[in-house]
Amino acid sequence: MISKGKVSPPENSSECEGLNFRLLSKEEIISLHDELLRGHDPRGLREPRQFEAILAAVKRAETSGRDLHWVAAVFSHEIAFCQTFYDGNKRTGFAGALLLLDKNGFAISGGDQAELLDLFLGVMGHESGYGKERVYRVLKKNFPDFADTTIQKPFSERLEEYSDLLAKLAR
Repeated sequence: MISKGKVSPPENSSECEGLNFRLLSKEEIISLHDELLRGHDPRGLREPRQFEAILAAVKRAETSGRDLHWVAAVFSHEIAFCQTFYDGNKRTGFAGALLLLDKNGFAISGGDQAELLDLFLGVMGHESGYGKERVYRVLKKNFPDFADTTIQKPFSERLEEYSDLLAKLAR
């Protein structure tokens, strides 16, 4: 559906079955993590086997018949919850979800930063009710529309909108 220069994703997740999403590669995730921790000591992966398991979970989510927001939710929840890096897990989980949505054409601006901060702090704190389904609902609510492809800035520039949120997630 197109309205005001934007394309809306399918409402029904079954309409997304069989789609091939552009997933993040292992190298892209590690590069994103290292960029987010630039100026700090990004010691990298704490648990390489756990990281591989997260990548496998994301691949399973892709083939589950659910939409891209579900794939992004699985990725961000697993990275933030499992603590696979020595540092920067919440930031990498959040920014990685945005990068995944962005790579697949979704607009990533205008998210409710207070709600997103609460979400990732809740996931990180292993709080009840902060599972993958909640991450999915929050991502779907905050980033529902496809991007206007006539306005293209590099991902790093679009991520700057969330610099305060990323700083708070670093605590």
